[in-house]
Amino acid sequence: MHAGLEIRRSTTTDVPALDGVPGGTLDSFGKVADALRAEISDEYRSGAFAPAVSAAAVTYDPITWDVDPNLNLLAVSPDRFHLNDVAFGTENNPHSAVSGDLIDRILDRLARPVPPGLGLWHA
Repeated sequence: MHAGLEIRRSTTTDVPALDGVPGGTLDSFGKVADALRAEISDEYRSGAFAPAVSAAAVTYDPITWDVDPNLNLLAVSPDRFHLNDVAFGTENNPHSAVSGDLIDRILDRLARPVPPGLGLWHA
């Protein structure tokens, strides 16, 4: 069968719906619609690209998915992340958008000394 005509379906069980949960957005559907010169409503142009609980490397079992995708990450203990340092925006932004809050945080971190063992070139 020609790949362009093949119908593919994917199903999952016990995984919560992730579209609209906190995290970065990407206008994937809008880009496809634009390429096809199709009209779609603005509410369907973007979807969740990377849920914040995933992007922030929250500790959870990826098989049982025992984490709420709407988890308030500002209230989570720092030891619940697989990252040494993490920050969150106050709203969902397009994927790879750089906000003023993010710029301020990066500049603040660049001004701090690197703790021992966390440098880029440590053994």
